[in-house]
Amino acid sequence: MIKVLFFDLGERLIKYYTKEEFNDILPIVFKEIFTKYRADLKNTEEYYWNMMVNENYENTDLSVRPLEKRLRMIFELNDDNIKVLCDIFMKPILELSKIYDDTVLALSDLYKNYSLCLISNMPWGCAKRYFIQELDRYNLGFPKCIVITMLKA
Repeated sequence: MIKVLFFDLGERLIKYYTKEEFNDILPIVFKEIFTKYRADLKNTEEYYWNMMVNENYENTDLSVRPLEKRLRMIFELNDDNIKVLCDIFMKPILELSKIYDDTVLALSDLYKNYSLCLISNMPWGCAKRYFIQELDRYNLGFPKCIVITMLKA
């Protein structure tokens, strides 16, 4: 007997971005971060852009590479700045998101008979807080719904 149904948040319940769209997002995010922290950065714009482009890959084993760690390495800024860096990075991604028309209704109906588990590997390894915000934003935080992300933070 089936008791739990698993759903991947991205591209199953909520549309985020295509690979092509992400290629447009990355320079926007970079420019905003570089402009905001230019005075604190030790290298050239080209240097940091190359660092960001070099980080734009996923591990072959599909293990998550945390966004905070990536941005810390790229921009060489202290931990005081990391939340703002992540917020800047995630803003255009979250702005692109759209919940599919039938998501809430379908999950509401399924929730009557099954436990639900929502899973996300998180764009570029972003922190779990963005996933939770998305659940709240789209009214997907069903009581006793299991939430699984690939990162603890």
